[in-house]
Amino acid sequence: MKTVSGIIARTESQKEELFSINSSVRKATFILSWRGGSPGDSLTFDLTAPNNITIPVQMQTIKTGSFYRIATIKLPLDIRRNRIEHAGTWKLVIKPALSADNVRTALI
Repeated sequence: MKTVSGIIARTESQKEELFSINSSVRKATFILSWRGGSPGDSLTFDLTAPNNITIPVQMQTIKTGSFYRIATIKLPLDIRRNRIEHAGTWKLVIKPALSADNVRTALI
């Protein structure tokens, strides 16, 4: 498990966090939680595999709430009949919908 804390400034359009996954992993869960500057603040993220392919939302099991977003994927993935090699460095591209501070991400 890797935990990262940080801040997304109101002027930033996105922030990237990197996570390593080895070839024996069969399921990965990415958790993003935040404390916003106002009640309407929210975040989302894109999940990018080591080969730079963004994983479609349809291939993720997603749970969302007022101050969190959780995405779980089962590995290995096949996209359009192409196997996505999952060993390597994954990228979580965090995007604020409005603004947010004190971002916390975790890979379980």
